[in-house]
Amino acid sequence: MTTRFLDLSAWNAVRDFADLRMTTRFLVFRATYGVSGVDARFAADVAAARAAGFKGEELYAYHFLAPCIVGTQVQHYFDTCARAGIVTRPIFDFEPDGMSTPTDVDLIYALRYAISARPTQRPIVYCNVSYALQQRLASYPEIAEMADLWLAHWAASPGTIPLPWKTALWWQEGAGTETGVAGKVDEDVVLAKDEGPGAEAPSPPNEAPAIPANLHAGAASCVIVPPDLRGHPSPPRHGEDAPANAAAQEGDPTITVDDVDDATPDPDTLPTGKP
Repeated sequence: MTTRFLDLSAWNAVRDFADLRMTTRFLVFRATYGVSGVDARFAADVAAARAAGFKGEELYAYHFLAPCIVGTQVQHYFDTCARAGIVTRPIFDFEPDGMSTPTDVDLIYALRYAISARPTQRPIVYCNVSYALQQRLASYPEIAEMADLWLAHWAASPGTIPLPWKTALWWQEGAGTETGVAGKVDEDVVLAKDEGPGAEAPSPPNEAPAIPANLHAGAASCVIVPPDLRGHPSPPRHGEDAPANAAAQEGDPTITVDDVDDATPDPDTLPTGKP
């Protein structure tokens, strides 16, 4: 029997979690984004799901990864999850949002931070084929060693699995309608036979794998300063493009580098670490 689940964010108006309890095996909520963003519905939706009978192991949460200051992002995500009582595997949404573009460097550092903080939990990465190719993730087999793949591919079948992964754990197949949710909602499928609430996930390495030698360590110290953190908008829902004028509304982020070493090059000239 196919195990299906939903992923939810402030873009979704859930009318009745009791209805979802009857049809959905588990839920994945957007918890945080960037260095300080928190999904507007996260805490209330998690509480409502618990009240409807969803158990702790049936509630997951993800972080929408932004470029740079990754350690701060991961800690912000973990702190927000802890306040909501979410203790399941960490999940990182790795895709561009129209205003910023997380890189291979950001993803590897995020996974290292996550494994260091939660050494018994193997992270999950949400990504699609085109972005994995754009960021040349195939160059870094370490990523597949550290995390499982949640494949984003809106189609009738999962299709191609992007390297460095050989298999996908979960698959987001598209958006549909569900009793209890107003409008469209992302629908997902568990592909791994032994993975679901209550299943023992494969353990990550005892220690986070070393940073690949061809990644420029200085790139991880760059800092993004949004024009106005208080007005920083939520990123788009899975499968949706950001508004065409989003970048114009917010202005381009300013990127600087920690002033630790006077020899640190300008961020615009930093090598990407890609072959």
